[in-house]
Amino acid sequence: MSITTKRNFNASIFQNKSDKNVFNKSKTEKVKADYHGNGSDKDGMDKVEINGIKELSKNSGKKQISLVFIDRTVEGTTSFYNGKLFPNDRKEQDGQPDFTGVLNLDKETNGPKLRLAGWLKKTKKDDAYLSISVSEYKNKEEAAEDQAAAEAPALETAGAPADSDFPF
Repeated sequence: MSITTKRNFNASIFQNKSDKNVFNKSKTEKVKADYHGNGSDKDGMDKVEINGIKELSKNSGKKQISLVFIDRTVEGTTSFYNGKLFPNDRKEQDGQPDFTGVLNLDKETNGPKLRLAGWLKKTKKDDAYLSISVSEYKNKEEAAEDQAAAEAPALETAGAPADSDFPF
């Protein structure tokens, strides 16, 4: 799968239980990944591997999940894309994501990116995981236009879950 051409796909990450899944914090520092999972496009044929760690943002000090998407093509090339998910402090309804963030498609700060949205879910065996949707990124102006077009009366909500930012 090429993340740069398949810009809409879904992924799931679970608590990592294997020492084989690592996260490179830098060129010289590798740590065991806290999270591991896979993503695929709608037909399920193309897959991407995901490793992540929970940490504090160097800029804001806020909790975040740093992710690396490992994209291996059938031609044998491997590409790495970095992303971050933050707790959604603007969540007002149950259907809204618990985490939001971006996936950078290059190393430039203002370069191309994709939107990440994550929902906390449970498996049938009651194991927690994060379901992630990857989609086109919209700047604030585009998002505001979409929001205005989709405005509807607010639904009553039971509120956000207790402050268990990283439940697994």
